[in-house]
Amino acid sequence: MLLDENWKIESDELNVILFEKHISKKSGKEYWRHHSYYSSVANALKGLVNIKIKRTGMKDLQTVQ
Repeated sequence: MLLDENWKIESDELNVILFEKHISKKSGKEYWRHHSYYSSVANALKGLVNIKIKRTGMKDLQTVQ
């Protein structure tokens, strides 16, 4: 399931997997790399929110929102 242009969720028998899109420096091609594993879709979405908040640098509340 595609969440936005840089994140998607897939699952297997045991896990829900959060993938992040990357671009190869050599070829310039896009590829998906697994970022983290979760036990449920809800936990994966919470994890994505936490990742995005941490990447803002917590400068101010408006940036986090």
